[in-house]
Amino acid sequence: MPRRKKVELPPSRFEHVESGTIHGRKVESGTEVSIEGEGRMRFHSFVKNLDTGAEWVDCVDKKKQFRSFHIDRVKRVHYKNKLGR
Repeated sequence: MPRRKKVELPPSRFEHVESGTIHGRKVESGTEVSIEGEGRMRFHSFVKNLDTGAEWVDCVDKKKQFRSFHIDRVKRVHYKNKLGR
């Protein structure tokens, strides 16, 4: 059986950071936030496109779907978690 060649992946143009601050409050993966016009979601990460400089947050909604929003749309950082895991 022939051996497979190891493939080098191209460098990612997205930088993911799993913790930081929004509105002066610390957020990390799993912290609940309210998104303007969308409701309560679980924060996943800050994302930055290294090519364009665009920044946004990735969140997980109650249906466990990934959603992306501009950082300005984060209305509130909650300190108590109400969404089920």
